[in-house]
Amino acid sequence: MPRFGWRYGPRWHHYYVDQEIDRATVEKKAKETLASATREAPWTDPRGVKHIPLTVDGQIVGNLWEDADPKTLQVGGYWAARFGVKAELVHNSRVVGMLWLPD
Repeated sequence: MPRFGWRYGPRWHHYYVDQEIDRATVEKKAKETLASATREAPWTDPRGVKHIPLTVDGQIVGNLWEDADPKTLQVGGYWAARFGVKAELVHNSRVVGMLWLPD
């Protein structure tokens, strides 16, 4: 995946991305990651939100809020983060989690 160029905009005092992200590349990397992902034990935070960590080789790579098979999930929206790409995980037209893809 390409390295994303983060720049600081002094006029508006915020960071912005100056490169476009290729959807096909993000979907391919997400499919590879989800194919080897393991669902860990679910837990519920103090606000009552369910979390199901997704791990690959002991590293947390994502999080589900609803029980779904990682191999059946699709990529929804995605965007560049400071250290890679964040992608929405979609199941039956609903966003059910997030996936972090390093660059």
